[in-house]
Amino acid sequence: MACQALPAEELLPDARGRGDKIAFKTKKAVAAHFFHLRLQKAPTAAYLHGTGRRLDDKCWWCNSGAVQTRDHKFCKRWKDAQRLLWRRVSEATKEGGRKRWPATATAALLADDRCTEAVMNFRSTAKIKSKAYYKRKAKWDKTAANAPKALASRYFQLRLNKAPTAPYLMWTGRRTDDKCWWCRKAPKQTREHLMKRCAKWQKEQDVLWRAIGLATKVGDKEGWKRTSTPVARVLADARCTEAILSFLASTHVGKWPDKPRE
Repeated sequence: MACQALPAEELLPDARGRGDKIAFKTKKAVAAHFFHLRLQKAPTAAYLHGTGRRLDDKCWWCNSGAVQTRDHKFCKRWKDAQRLLWRRVSEATKEGGRKRWPATATAALLADDRCTEAVMNFRSTAKIKSKAYYKRKAKWDKTAANAPKALASRYFQLRLNKAPTAPYLMWTGRRTDDKCWWCRKAPKQTREHLMKRCAKWQKEQDVLWRAIGLATKVGDKEGWKRTSTPVARVLADARCTEAILSFLASTHVGKWPDKPRE
């Protein structure tokens, strides 16, 4: 039998804005995990990599090198639990023809109130407690915490990839493009560009990476270099915090751009 996916209109929540009663009646922690997964804010490897808390986006349960998103349906660790989940989903959404789960988008599954109970049971069966897998071993970054409030705010926004860069402002509807406003060639203004290649801050970048190299040097082993070290890795390492704070203090990176004069 050919696979049938859920209709496109079921990808979106109910237009009347009804709440998911099953989710609201469950325990607060379980409901929070469900809504995080629904809003693509769950601490998966892909999300943690995007926020600078992880160096890669690969599934930590699989050896296949697959990207760990909520659409990762073939995770070997939870194979039996996934079969049970999609059997219950098929039963809950059965209307005439049977819907086959490989063709059904995870977004449609999470947006359909009929599948909420199956998702909750999957979490209980698989015993997926995300907190234990994304907590970092490093202690609280005292260097950033003791910095001036405005500077620390810019640091943490940059670390979480929420700084007012051109791509972020474009994503929030405040800009029409994602190009760097300091460069003539106008490349995409990412964290990598601002901390490595932006022509406006070349001197400050040299000082930054010289300090990072010294901070990460262990014995005779050389420290991290600009050409081979991702910015996400630098931002996630407490040894580099002081160098990054100095870089931010000497530049306008992470500051909100001035409003254009009328």
